Amino acid sequence: MSAEPSPQSPWQAATITRIEKRTPRVTSFWFQPSRPFAHLAGQHVDIRLTAPDGYQARRSYSIASAPEAGG
Repeated sequence: MSAEPSPQSPWQAATITRIEKRTPRVTSFWFQPSRPFAHLAGQHVDIRLTAPDGYQARRSYSIASAPEAGG
């Protein structure tokens, strides 16, 4: 059984609540989104950062936590 793809969600703000350096090349970030966010196992998110001068960087990152029970 496979999940139906859902349309891309609109951007939302999030606050970084924790940063942990795992190795010299790997860092984990914990975010608190502005709205509830459900994900599926193996899913990724696109993160967009906007600098004060308007420059934007957009990257995709894997979600490392397990989905919550019930979606």
